[in-house]
Amino acid sequence: MQTGSQKKTELHELAASLRELGEFYYWPNEGNLGDLLIAEATRQFFEREKLNWKPFCPMNPPQEASYNLVYGGGGRFTSHWGSLTRHRKHLTAPQVKQCIILPHSFYQVDDFLRSFDNRHTIICRGQHTYDYVTATVSPQVQVALADDMALSLNLATMATCGTSIAGYEAEEKQLSTLLNSHVGRIMQRKVRLSTVRSTLNSKCCKIAFLLRTDAEKSHPLTSPMAYDISLVWSSSCAGNSHTPRLIKLFADALHHPDVVVTDRLHVGILSLLCGKTVYLLDNDYGKLGEVHRLSLQKRYPTAQLITGQHLPPDIEKAFDKLNNSIFTRLYLALRKLRKRV
Repeated sequence: MQTGSQKKTELHELAASLRELGEFYYWPNEGNLGDLLIAEATRQFFEREKLNWKPFCPMNPPQEASYNLVYGGGGRFTSHWGSLTRHRKHLTAPQVKQCIILPHSFYQVDDFLRSFDNRHTIICRGQHTYDYVTATVSPQVQVALADDMALSLNLATMATCGTSIAGYEAEEKQLSTLLNSHVGRIMQRKVRLSTVRSTLNSKCCKIAFLLRTDAEKSHPLTSPMAYDISLVWSSSCAGNSHTPRLIKLFADALHHPDVVVTDRLHVGILSLLCGKTVYLLDNDYGKLGEVHRLSLQKRYPTAQLITGQHLPPDIEKAFDKLNNSIFTRLYLALRKLRKRV
């Protein structure tokens, strides 16, 4: 692995570094459907590379005298999501021989970063994060740049890489119940409701607005018709036999529009993997922008980054049309009536 420099680490280099660990435990970043996408792509990668890994459960950590730990990629390590005490405890435990944090975003977590030592390698998924981390951590910590792990997902070969894990039986049962509740049809219906036919670059397109509604939202674009599809599921992302089916339903729902406008990074990434044109609205600490510059700009020319609060004219026109159509007004009136009843 190329560390301490700005050269991007490629997947084969990452695989070589993980192979050097020998056996390791993998702890995925917990979160929503986007985090599940990262976690499953990572497990796929481990299986393709025939790496020697086991699932890590923070509620039931290994009882071995020493072990290697790999923490999953994502965006947990920011000031948006509260205390990192539990993560610090496990990532810096005396039993941890070596710890690799897969491509992650970091923002305003100086004390957390300063708790790492020469056992730790931190992989960043953007230049801004890389600069922040290298300026904050001890010189003993190795720092590298790499693509978000979700970009390695192979939708054509989706098969579970996870098995039932002690401590997560209730979560597995909840996911099974969700999948049996027609969640796929619900996701497709809501994506369709968030979609409008409009002109983009002189061509009629179906444009979907899939916008986040949680603590990290910073772009002012909001609409009662927009859909935050990532919140369909929130979990440990530990993975089980049902996980591939949920990700497939996620991808199926994104097949309807031609164009996706989103401030959810992994809605954008999965849309690109499905062959869509994507407009990414950057967030307050530049997460989407830095991933776009490092990983998407050259590889996916259909990925467009929107910085600031102003939308391209065609996208703004489509957004106004979505919110002001006769269908929208009728739909919102019926929804209001149902709530009264």
